[in-house]
Amino acid sequence: MMAALHLHLSTLLLLLSTTTKSTTALATDPNLKYKFFCGSSFADIQTDTCADRQWCPSSSDDECLLPGHTCFANTPCDARTIANIQVPTYSLSQNPAYNTAEDKMFCGTSYPEALATCQAGGEQAIGRHCPDEACPSGQYCFIDMPCSYFVLTDPSANPLSNVNELEITEQELELPDPGTMESAYFCGPTFQQAASDCSSQSWCRTGTNQECPNGQTCFVSVNADNPECEINAIVKKEYEEAALLAAEELDNNTEKNTEPTIQPTNPPISDTDERNMQFCGLDWNDASNNCVKERHCPNGDSDCVAPMTCHEYTQCSAVGMTGSPTPEPTPMPSTAAPINNNPTQTPTTAKPSRTPTPAPTTLKPTGVPSKKPTWAPIPFGSMQMEFWCGLDWFDAQANCAQRCPSGDDNLCLYGLKCISGVGTCKKELGYSNY
Repeated sequence: MMAALHLHLSTLLLLLSTTTKSTTALATDPNLKYKFFCGSSFADIQTDTCADRQWCPSSSDDECLLPGHTCFANTPCDARTIANIQVPTYSLSQNPAYNTAEDKMFCGTSYPEALATCQAGGEQAIGRHCPDEACPSGQYCFIDMPCSYFVLTDPSANPLSNVNELEITEQELELPDPGTMESAYFCGPTFQQAASDCSSQSWCRTGTNQECPNGQTCFVSVNADNPECEINAIVKKEYEEAALLAAEELDNNTEKNTEPTIQPTNPPISDTDERNMQFCGLDWNDASNNCVKERHCPNGDSDCVAPMTCHEYTQCSAVGMTGSPTPEPTPMPSTAAPINNNPTQTPTTAKPSRTPTPAPTTLKPTGVPSKKPTWAPIPFGSMQMEFWCGLDWFDAQANCAQRCPSGDDNLCLYGLKCISGVGTCKKELGYSNY
């Protein structure tokens, strides 16, 4: 009985010692968490498989999503160097606020709209939370949404979301002293290939096979077969080659820039291209009131003469537009005798200049509706540019039937309403979809 108790105490002391060492290591080296990754075994985590492995920054096996995977420390992977790495949340299931049904309830005009808003995050998503099922008019409270109010608002839920913005410290990138054993560790399928292809990309800093791609081994003393396989010498050589290449490219670009560039002829634009409405002007109104071919700017501001700039969706259209007409030639001087402007002695009676204007007539109605009046130009950037007719905001945005710049519903046909904030419509498409 005493022997068993002594064994249990020894095991407990060993576990406590291991935990203390791990905690101490994390406290002294905060960068260790970037190298915690999941795998079926330590050998399963290779340099070329890092992007396919789950990061487990808390060192907890619970963060490993694949069955049979556990969290390993000191792997050859580094979360800071893996683009778009999936950042796990810390033990969310242990937080009472995350486990409630109210945590997943959000408002929206429809389920897709509520889903898109809550997944976008930010203050708008937080404002859609409806734990009491109360939503603004026109919105409904949806349950079991794949979003969490706890995750949106609690900083501890996702503290490492900016991991790709972190830089590896100079101490971590520091190379070993020249001539040391570590400076001649290189990966390769065979020792001979490791020696012939050694580079900064094939250097295995720790001397473990995990730093090499699958099927390759980390070999030591590679410089015995190829004296050039020394990491400090390789890094210096690669830097010098890169600097030389950059200098050559700079010289080539300088030579090219000394030659005059001939402006190419613009490719033809189809009649339906929205660039037909781009014109130069001091402002949008100036551009809309001066619709001449010389002010057409399909390529943007580069087509305009300062201080004018290129404005989109003006009241002008370049379709069928030609250049300004040539002024009429000055007539040749007449060789006829000069006109005598002296008064005559006998008075003359002038004839009436024209027949009298008849009395106004009353026009009969034609039975044909009058054409829609032309709207005054809308200032560029005005909210009126986003007033469109529709059944609702989604319908107005999808069909772009007709503008209603005054905001009056009576401007819309078929019982449609004037909807504001429709920023995607640029051209009236009519009521064919109603």
